[in-house]
Amino acid sequence: MKENNKIRIVFMVTAVIIFVAFGIFTYNSNNVNKNLEAVTSENVKAFDLTNELSETNKYAIKNVSGEEIATMYYNDYKSMIVNFPDEAYEMLYNDNVSKDEFLNLREKLLKDYYSYSYKSYSSYEDTKNKCMVYKVADTKGKVFVFRVYAAMQYEVNIAL
Repeated sequence: MKENNKIRIVFMVTAVIIFVAFGIFTYNSNNVNKNLEAVTSENVKAFDLTNELSETNKYAIKNVSGEEIATMYYNDYKSMIVNFPDEAYEMLYNDNVSKDEFLNLREKLLKDYYSYSYKSYSSYEDTKNKCMVYKVADTKGKVFVFRVYAAMQYEVNIAL
């Protein structure tokens, strides 16, 4: 009998605590909603800064030379060889470079990364494949041929 009374008392105290907590939460959420300001078109216009020119949303047209583009693709791919070798190998469009040769190039890059740098380039438009082709030679005698289809979407051929 005493155990049943204890269980009833615990149940009743728990129920009272739950009802009090629910009442407090409901009261606070109603007060928060009363303090919110209604959305009007004037309020939206006051905070809408997207149509005004500022330092944040201003842009300028920049001409990029072919040499800069060729250098960017060379540096991007060189970084991919070091950091993502599997993806870099999959970007090769000719089978003239074996996986072992590619990994050997990667090891050389890892040992002396900064001595491999852009030296010269040539470019032309490939109408058959609908892409721009950049042929880049580096300071170590390697030649990279990039077929660029869109910004930073390219495939590569390496002449070792």
